[in-house]
Amino acid sequence: MGNSRRIFQGILASAVLFWGCRSAQPPEPQQQNSESEGAEETATSSQTAAVTAPTLAARQLENGVFSFEIDGTRIYQITDAEMNYESRYLFSDVPEEVMKQHNVPSDQVLLTWTHPLIKVGGKNVMLDVGGGCGGEGVRGFMGKADHSTTRVDLLQDNLKAIGLTADDIDAIVVTHAHTDHINGLLNENEEMLFPNATIYISKVEWDFWNDLDPETIEDPLRRKAITGLKEGALRHFAKIESQVVYIDEGDRQELFPGVFTEPAYGHTAGQIMVSVGSGAQKMYYFSDVFLHPVFVSIPDISQGFDADPERNNALKRPFLERFERENAILWGQNFPPKTVIGYVVPQDDAWLWTPFDLSVD
Repeated sequence: MGNSRRIFQGILASAVLFWGCRSAQPPEPQQQNSESEGAEETATSSQTAAVTAPTLAARQLENGVFSFEIDGTRIYQITDAEMNYESRYLFSDVPEEVMKQHNVPSDQVLLTWTHPLIKVGGKNVMLDVGGGCGGEGVRGFMGKADHSTTRVDLLQDNLKAIGLTADDIDAIVVTHAHTDHINGLLNENEEMLFPNATIYISKVEWDFWNDLDPETIEDPLRRKAITGLKEGALRHFAKIESQVVYIDEGDRQELFPGVFTEPAYGHTAGQIMVSVGSGAQKMYYFSDVFLHPVFVSIPDISQGFDADPERNNALKRPFLERFERENAILWGQNFPPKTVIGYVVPQDDAWLWTPFDLSVD
């Protein structure tokens, strides 16, 4: 598949991520065969190297909220949604034998929208805020999935589990402007939910959506998709602009004490990755560089929803090499329930995602 077609498919699929709180019917993608392969689980291999695993002691609060420390910084795992996705949107380039090896169902997968709340320097800092009521639009788009286990718009209730409300959030770092990261900023009336928060977003990401001119795109279907993406982004930008502080383009930057951002362009034009910790223990919130554990094991294969798949693929091996070298704790924002926080170990010529069995201290 050529690069231009891959970019088009990524943009078209990503249009779902801006429908907002109202249901909408985007263009129907090409049908693929659908049959259940059973429950997902992490693959194992005799070629997996022996490593010393990082340690993580977590305590469980209400509503399945977990809390732990990284390099002395307290972090809470806050879930906004558990969403059933049709597998065809994520895994269209993944060989069938790889899907079977990793026990990934061919019909649908249950993914999460799960975000860190960091207590640092006397501030409550969120990394993204989920989709909020925008989750209903995604549920409508994934109309062929069984949504009996889908749950959306959970973030506000889960904040209460740690004694906070939206008014208590001092800062929000938006890694990129897709529904499951930014739509939770507004309620169903498109009013700001976090009145006291400074919102940090990449200047590259902000400028991309503001400067994009869909009318220059000749293909009518692609033009329609990109028009919807831009309208959704700018609708949210208009509501938050007075609270925005831009993260300038550049290398790793310290946004708060021990909290760093760096470019991770590819999934969107200006996506960033966030890390916590400057000592022996580090955690990386890699946003949507990886959308599912299977892509850790096949880093050269493209995933759905990437605007520029080849650029995103180019990030994966260098990031995974760093994660392995630093024995880092990792956060997969979209990963299935109970697999969100983990680490990687080398396996053959790639890596294996190993989730933590979170213990109660």
